[in-house]
Amino acid sequence: MAVLKYEKIKQDILRDIEAGKFKPGDRIYSEGDLKAKYGVSNTTVIKVMNDLVAQGYLIRRQGEGTFVRKNILNKRVFFSENTRPLTNDKKEPISEKTVVEAVDLIQQITNSDIAKILHAPSFEETKVPFLKLSQVAFINNKPWKLQFRYAHISGPTDIPIAQLKKGLSFTKVLEDLNQIPESEKMTISVSDFESIIDSLSEKDQKIMKSYFKNNRPAALFVRNRIVYDRFENAIEYDQAFIHPDYYSIDIIN
Repeated sequence: MAVLKYEKIKQDILRDIEAGKFKPGDRIYSEGDLKAKYGVSNTTVIKVMNDLVAQGYLIRRQGEGTFVRKNILNKRVFFSENTRPLTNDKKEPISEKTVVEAVDLIQQITNSDIAKILHAPSFEETKVPFLKLSQVAFINNKPWKLQFRYAHISGPTDIPIAQLKKGLSFTKVLEDLNQIPESEKMTISVSDFESIIDSLSEKDQKIMKSYFKNNRPAALFVRNRIVYDRFENAIEYDQAFIHPDYYSIDIIN
């Protein structure tokens, strides 16, 4: 099966760390090195780096570069998600894209579980809204993942709504607000389609039904991800609903 370049870069870096090529505290490849080596865009490289920082493998130092964390989380067991058509036995070319369906500033998170995780104060107390990004990911023009990302803005500020709608990195926005990801926790489960629909807001239900109407599975993977800063405060909640035809998990010892 073909492997997306994003996954290959990520897996190669993880294997280099596990093999000892890069030890805790070592500086790793620069973004320019990775772009030249793999022939990918700056956006792809930044996504890889952001994910590895959020997952606790790497840490950024402003003006110095990116380094292997000295206290690597998940040091021995590496978790790798594979996102590709699981039935693509003919090794057909794979194209991928992500569409921003909506960017919202909301006064209240109606899902009490998410609000509790983010320790969400009320809008009446802070006058600061929550930022919610709704994205749909495609492989070969077929939707395979619907993703909702939430963050509570730490203080009044101008949010680049227009840029987010055009694809600006959500993680980059948080970093610009001094909410730097240091680690994350992730859970993955399976739930039937109707139960998922019932758990969503009316607006999110419409998005889900619209994109999966021609490729509606009986069940979806549900991936919940919580991103923490260095003080172990939850700065982002990411909930993704993933079509089973396009998703698998590897545990690399």
